[in-house]
Amino acid sequence: MKSLFSLLVLLTLLYFLGCSEGFDYYEVTSVAMSPSYFPGEVVKISQRDLGSLERFDVVLIEIPVTKLNGLFRVLGLPGEKIHFQNNGILIDDEIIPLPNSIEFVPNIKANQYYAIETEVSISENRIFVIGDNMKNSRDSRTFGLVPYENILGVAVE
Repeated sequence: MKSLFSLLVLLTLLYFLGCSEGFDYYEVTSVAMSPSYFPGEVVKISQRDLGSLERFDVVLIEIPVTKLNGLFRVLGLPGEKIHFQNNGILIDDEIIPLPNSIEFVPNIKANQYYAIETEVSISENRIFVIGDNMKNSRDSRTFGLVPYENILGVAVE
């Protein structure tokens, strides 16, 4: 009877922790996504069909240069052209409204580690990601476009 009770407790824990197929968990390690996510916070990640990504989805990626994992927001999708300027971000020549969580930095080239030009064309099977905390995020502005095979999942809100 005691072993049956232990088994039920274990199954209940697994259920509530979301250890079901198709989900994983990621512990945030940087301030790049604050104020949406803070270091130490645990985020549920879905491995749903990544072909249905939308602008502003939060994705877990393997960063192309470092091979470390990181949480970022999708800004640009395949086939789009992104242009950074002082009054906003243009996608295909139209200023896009940003979610309130994104701290827009008018002069993104002010910090020496940003490697992109002011305009980026996104190739097939790649995305452009940013951190909500643009001032303190090393993202696609630093490491470039992210191949689809580097996308590990989408954050579940």
